[in-house]
Amino acid sequence: MTSVEESVQSSGVPADVVRAGHFIKCSLAVGLVTMVVAMASLLVKGFSFMLLILLWLIVVGFVAIAITITGWVIRKLLLRRNWMRWLLTSLFIAGLVLGLMTTSLTAYADWFRTQTVQAVGTCLQWALSVVAVLKLHTRESREWFTQSQEPHDRAA
Repeated sequence: MTSVEESVQSSGVPADVVRAGHFIKCSLAVGLVTMVVAMASLLVKGFSFMLLILLWLIVVGFVAIAITITGWVIRKLLLRRNWMRWLLTSLFIAGLVLGLMTTSLTAYADWFRTQTVQAVGTCLQWALSVVAVLKLHTRESREWFTQSQEPHDRAA
């Protein structure tokens, strides 16, 4: 057993919750790589270098915000905040439903044909998000999130 697994077990956080955090971080990393590839493709297509620098600065700001929010979400999950588990689940389902309702399948097919790297990156992010949400709802995770953090004295 590795030291990470031992520290997770000693802290009482289920392995599935820790893995969900890793999947969330991986999803963010895939999004960042996809964004860098998209920015590079704009340069190859002949966009103005100064315009790309301006876009890059904007993107760096959004990336900083995304990293901060992701860290906050994972911390709340590791602190046994059941509301965060349900918030993530709700936001994922809402995003999936909205994405499927607002875009036709032919538009997705065109997207894969014209922007393959971005489309594959987005699908990989969706898959990682599905796994993260499922890990947060395993039996062990559910029990850990829903049990009381402080033992009640039933004898009193």
